[in-house]
Amino acid sequence: MSDLKPTKPLSGFIELLPVQQRCFDECARRMQSVLKTAGFSRLDLPAIERPEALTDKDNWDEIETQTFLF
Repeated sequence: MSDLKPTKPLSGFIELLPVQQRCFDECARRMQSVLKTAGFSRLDLPAIERPEALTDKDNWDEIETQTFLF
């Protein structure tokens, strides 16, 4: 098993109260149900990565093939 780098929560993202989270979860469940009915498979990936995860020089060849840098 590889050593994992320490992470910190990212700032600038919404934090939902329990009632809001339940609404969000229900909307997401309904959308996933419709997409599954249409033949799509679920793929859950992080929307963003911390810069340290994308600048690991030991794995740069792998990262470079999967990432666009802006």
